Amino acid sequence: MLGAKRAWVLGKRPEDICGVRPLPVLGCAPVSCVDVREQARAARARGDVAAFDLTEVRGVGCPAIRLGAHLACLAVGEFTLVGVSADAPEWIVSALDQLPARAGEEPLEGLVAELDGLAAKHRAASDAAQVVAHYLACHPRVAEVAYPGLKGDASFEVAARTLECGFGPRVCWRVVGDDSWCELTLSPEDDPRAVIMDLEREVLHV
Repeated sequence: MLGAKRAWVLGKRPEDICGVRPLPVLGCAPVSCVDVREQARAARARGDVAAFDLTEVRGVGCPAIRLGAHLACLAVGEFTLVGVSADAPEWIVSALDQLPARAGEEPLEGLVAELDGLAAKHRAASDAAQVVAHYLACHPRVAEVAYPGLKGDASFEVAARTLECGFGPRVCWRVVGDDSWCELTLSPEDDPRAVIMDLEREVLHV
């Protein structure tokens, strides 16, 4: 799933893996898409490990290793899946091998259940976010919308060549007269029409 030559299942969060801090593919508010290919090229040129966190795109939304990453990770419940490329530095492979293995099969059954249909779930959340983002982009009380799936977004071109199965679940926007950013993360179960109605009542006050 991660496009990796080798993979590990760890019982830790992906903030730091063997001293390496993976870069989230979708940046902080206002949301934007990281140019994984360029970031990986730059990291390799510096002699660093090119590592990316695919949690927000559910692991299926960005082929980071194919784009040049040495390492890609995905947090799922209490687990973190870590995959490395065929040319990953030997020290990172050795460090991962030395981490304690998860014991027993029962916990992994829950992981398998979480992974089932991950691509469809990511697509559903991304589709819902796309609808909400387009609605907000046309709203008279919204000054600006940040969503990689909008053609006018600053990171659209990067996102179009970096992301798969949609442009992600997170939408950011600014209300007219307010410099602060609002943010919303859509889930696969969200009905975009209901989300829009809630926004009208609670945020846009129409």
